[in-house]
Amino acid sequence: FPQAFCDRAVEWLIEGGCTRDDLDPVVQRIMGSPVAHFDALLWLWDGPAYSELIDDLPPLTIISRILRALNDARLSDAVNKEHVKSMTQHARSALSARNFERFELALQGIEGGMAQALRNQIQQVESLGRSVHDGLLNRVAPHLPKKEAAPAVASWEMEDVVFTTEAGLSRKQNEIEHHVNVKMRENAIAIGAAAEKGDLSENSEYKFALEERDLLRARLAQMNSEMQAARVFSPDDVPTDRVGIGTRVVMRRTTDGEIYGITFVGPWESDYEKNRINYKAPLARTVLGKRIGDMIEFEHSGATGTYEIIELHNGLKEMAAE
Repeated sequence: FPQAFCDRAVEWLIEGGCTRDDLDPVVQRIMGSPVAHFDALLWLWDGPAYSELIDDLPPLTIISRILRALNDARLSDAVNKEHVKSMTQHARSALSARNFERFELALQGIEGGMAQALRNQIQQVESLGRSVHDGLLNRVAPHLPKKEAAPAVASWEMEDVVFTTEAGLSRKQNEIEHHVNVKMRENAIAIGAAAEKGDLSENSEYKFALEERDLLRARLAQMNSEMQAARVFSPDDVPTDRVGIGTRVVMRRTTDGEIYGITFVGPWESDYEKNRINYKAPLARTVLGKRIGDMIEFEHSGATGTYEIIELHNGLKEMAAE
């Protein structure tokens, strides 16, 4: 899909009777194979004439795909070097167009955690050239979380924020990538295959595939919303005088002295088998904010009874050392 040809091609398809649903698999194909369809990806970034085609694609998702495609192409032996050079040149022009106007619009309302993730992606792309590279980083910088604005005592009560580590954020990004590139792509194929059977009014497979598409779109919107709310929480942000996000708590049962340990982490790092519990879970609210010496009624994974908090550790540092 040459970039200059995309709007005209869509116009031809619409004139031929194609609808948004017919064109959706094309958009998913572009997003699913960004290296092969890089100019078309830049077309989506620049804003196609038929803007309703990208209603479900947040600008940050597109820019993330552009940056990843550039890095993947540079590192791949299977991609022609001339194609990599062409991708890079076109990306420089698209990202810096009109003094980075569209990039600045995409940053409006971005949360600190997403800004950090975007900055990391930009830093990994070495081929953009110093002026474009620095231009992107300089525009992201004002959106990065400030150290003095670190989460307060009641950080776990911020309903509109999802605290996470860099690893958790990366895990969530990979989940979104899989959702778009695998699940939504398979659904688009299923819709096309069902449509080929004809008589759509009585075609249960077609109706089911459309319902699944709606669910997948809703899930993607939810995950993108969660990513917008993400705020990266580092080991340096873990409190040392009370239980907070990232704390590993060691407790002793008053009846028999049994020792039990638990770590409170973000929802994308929770691991039941390792006693790493989502800080948003109801169980966490009975412990968060408590200090050494406090007594709590606790019930989790076979640990039941009255416990005294005897030790507090930096659980994020321990996880990073594993």
